[in-house]
Amino acid sequence: MKIISIADIHGRSNWIDIADISNLIKLDNVIPEYDKYIFLGDYVDSFDETDAVILFNLDKIIRFKHKYPEHVVLLLGNHDLQYMFSMKLHGCSGYRISMYQDLHKLFNDNKELFQPIYQINNYLFSHAGISTLWLKTIKDKTDEETPYDVVIRLWNNYEYKLFVVGWARGGSYTSGGPFWADMTETKAGVLSNYHQVVGHHPTDKSPYTHKLDEDSTITYVDNNKTGTYELIIE
Repeated sequence: MKIISIADIHGRSNWIDIADISNLIKLDNVIPEYDKYIFLGDYVDSFDETDAVILFNLDKIIRFKHKYPEHVVLLLGNHDLQYMFSMKLHGCSGYRISMYQDLHKLFNDNKELFQPIYQINNYLFSHAGISTLWLKTIKDKTDEETPYDVVIRLWNNYEYKLFVVGWARGGSYTSGGPFWADMTETKAGVLSNYHQVVGHHPTDKSPYTHKLDEDSTITYVDNNKTGTYELIIE
């Protein structure tokens, strides 16, 4: 399975020029080059683009998903949550009150297209990553639950534990959840026997992979310019 992950759009238009996306959007009867196009969240909150450009790009990404529903995966980031839900509960930098109504409607009218996590075999894709430090705070986690199962359960119940912010990001918890985890947390608490792919953490060397061992890695894709990461999963 050939996959490309696309990190942290933040309102930019350059995602359209990644891989074969431009042709897929413009033309019909085009066979996608990749089996999965996995967007790692944070579609909004640019410090440079106008409201109109941000809204245009999110709408186009959603249309891309509608056109290729089996190929396109849309994950959510912390910047998206403050519009899908509310800034009061999920506030972070870059929030634009001028965009709340339009983005709230667009996210919620298409809520079924977005998800908090995605898994293929032992590869986990999320916005910020899952650390063993955060999993330890999920007191009701059972031994049978996988990290993916934990996130989906918390998401379906809209439980606060999924959205917590750790000390490293200015929060009041020892470690953040998969929308807010800091690189220091996910590097210190690498999940055993999983390969994680995440955005959220701008790094000069992108993609950058940190290893616990050959079967336990986390790859950071965000380079502040819509980073990408290509991989083949057997």
